Amino acid sequence: MPQVWRFNPEAGTILVACISIRSSLVALTDLSGRIIDRRSVESGILDDPHEVCPLIIQELTRLRDEHPELPPVWGTGVTVPAPVDLASGTLVNPVTGRAGSVDLWTRFPVKEFMSAELDTPVWIEDEVNAMAYHASLRPGAPDDLLYVRLSLGLGLGIISGGALHRGHVGTSGELAHIQVDTTGPDECRCGRRGCLETF
Repeated sequence: MPQVWRFNPEAGTILVACISIRSSLVALTDLSGRIIDRRSVESGILDDPHEVCPLIIQELTRLRDEHPELPPVWGTGVTVPAPVDLASGTLVNPVTGRAGSVDLWTRFPVKEFMSAELDTPVWIEDEVNAMAYHASLRPGAPDDLLYVRLSLGLGLGIISGGALHRGHVGTSGELAHIQVDTTGPDECRCGRRGCLETF
């Protein structure tokens, strides 16, 4: 006899942190991604990760504690505006706009730190890759898709044959810092001149 099964999005909850360039957003969602509660954090990748990540943890913990009526947290999703090495859960050459602070983020174990502090599994992804993947799941989406994000930064997510392509250590689609004119008057946030993002 045929049976119909329905996924129960209310069986658990997910913590979400979107670390952006100047600010961040944290949220508590159900398993379908419906936002139950959220708040802003006035820090981002331009700031020191030793300060940003504890603030994110504090707000995520507060969100979880303020909803004791909800089912337990199954995991935490984190997006960042930089390439991510999925094997290590660390950022790869993020652009922070401050001399010397690039190394702070690449050396900081974001995934490991958040997983230990929140006591949940953590998935970390480049924000434009997450957006590209979500766009590829929409009904009627093509199997091959270039997702361009133009904001304070410039990002590109690549879907080919229906699959997300991250490239070597997550650097696929990193076109913002391709130097097109090194004599350009504007200095890029990466410290060089002539990056595509400055144009």
